[in-house]
Amino acid sequence: SIYALGADAKRVDSLDSSSKAMYLTEQHVALNFGADCPRHRSVTQDAFEYLEQMPEGEYDMIILDPPAFAKHRKVLRNALIGYRKINSIAFKKVAPGGIIFTFSCSQAVSKEEFRLAVFTAAARAGAMSAGVEIARVDTQRGMNFRPAAISGGFQVGQRVGGLILRFHGILPFRYKIGRASCRERVYVLV
Repeated sequence: SIYALGADAKRVDSLDSSSKAMYLTEQHVALNFGADCPRHRSVTQDAFEYLEQMPEGEYDMIILDPPAFAKHRKVLRNALIGYRKINSIAFKKVAPGGIIFTFSCSQAVSKEEFRLAVFTAAARAGAMSAGVEIARVDTQRGMNFRPAAISGGFQVGQRVGGLILRFHGILPFRYKIGRASCRERVYVLV
């Protein structure tokens, strides 16, 4: 949230089911941007419920950074279902040309399992037909979209523990749309 506001996002909505986490977020926003930052809104609600209720295309960027869905292998199946569900909703809700940052801190979920869960979510949301780019992240040089094609219309790069995806919209396979500015609206899951 702080980085998005610092990058001049016109609007940042921070979301967490924990009221304590949202209180701390408000404190950080106030320290950096003043007590009544008009560009920031805190929401205390379940992320799945909020994502389901939010209008489609309202946000140019969605950041999914949930708590660990699987701390041990016994619950791996449920964790992968959770990652597929939250990412599928995000693909349906982000504006065409928007970016999804999605992360996993679950020890029991491998990078490949997480990546497969996210790609499955994209397919279920209809994103495969329009194409998805995934950014390579270099800590020295920052984010750079350099697509490397793989099957199903995806383009891939990775970041440890997460993926950064540019979504081109749900369109028939033969069509593509241009990029949208990501400085219009931002949605952040804390």
